[in-house]
Amino acid sequence: MRTVEHRLILKSAEDVGVHAPPEPLGRILQSIVPLTRQAVRMAFERRSHFSGHLPSWLLRASNLSFEGISGARETILHFQAPLLGEAASHLYQQIEIEYPDDPFGRPLPEKTGLDLLTAVVADVAGMNANSARYDQSLLNRLHRLGRVLNASGTYQEMVFTGQREESHKARLNPETLAYAEQLKAETPSPEPVRLVGRLDMIRDSTQSFAIQLDDGQEVPGALLHGEMASLRDLFRRRILVVGLAIFRPSGRLLRVDADAIRSAEGEASYWSRMPVPRGMRRSLRTDLCVPQGATSGATALYGNWPGDESEEELLQALRAMD
Repeated sequence: MRTVEHRLILKSAEDVGVHAPPEPLGRILQSIVPLTRQAVRMAFERRSHFSGHLPSWLLRASNLSFEGISGARETILHFQAPLLGEAASHLYQQIEIEYPDDPFGRPLPEKTGLDLLTAVVADVAGMNANSARYDQSLLNRLHRLGRVLNASGTYQEMVFTGQREESHKARLNPETLAYAEQLKAETPSPEPVRLVGRLDMIRDSTQSFAIQLDDGQEVPGALLHGEMASLRDLFRRRILVVGLAIFRPSGRLLRVDADAIRSAEGEASYWSRMPVPRGMRRSLRTDLCVPQGATSGATALYGNWPGDESEEELLQALRAMD
């Protein structure tokens, strides 16, 4: 399996270089693989943590090799990371659904887990509240890694580098950690959700699915209980999903954690709406003022408005609606 070299640069006011103190260095080395694993899982499943055994593709994709230390003033840690397209090759052989409102989508096969982790840190450092690259669990682990910066006072900043180091750098420092705390505080709490739409995608290897709402929007989800095989007979059919809506700090939906999925043929379109956090401010002009047509508004409820009736016939029709 092909790998790519990455560097993690530790900056210190003491210019320790290769003479790295064992305690903070050990904490960093112990944290990098679990962090990378969560970043990879987030990219493929939109969740960074899930109880149960770890799938083999995830273990391969986050299997980093520590190659050593260099640096005269900075402490530079050298890693080898496998290409995602080879570590999780079967995932790239499956047809991938595209989410029009999500600029990230599935990572490119030539990327690595450390590329994904670098992107996570960059989004947090940039206060990207609409990012789909992290969730609460990943922010918590990132914050624990950041504690090393103050554990002994040796290091004040970590610089994560992507494959093209000059254009892909992300800095973890006290300011970034403060942003992580703010993003956690701004993230709406998960909310119970009842969602209806067409089952558009199922993927056994990641316990993930997607449904298409009646207005065409796609909603990604994860099945928390049961086997994905149970959904095969429901593929491309109208389904009901009962579970929890998980949101981004911006309030946009991140995913739906499904407790149950069942057939919903004939279920009302009322439940086929994109979940929004409770209390989120709605725009009267864009959210509530919906154009009416032949299948919406009063026309949909009562039929065509009378046109040639007399005033008395019109009043009688109105009384019948009461």
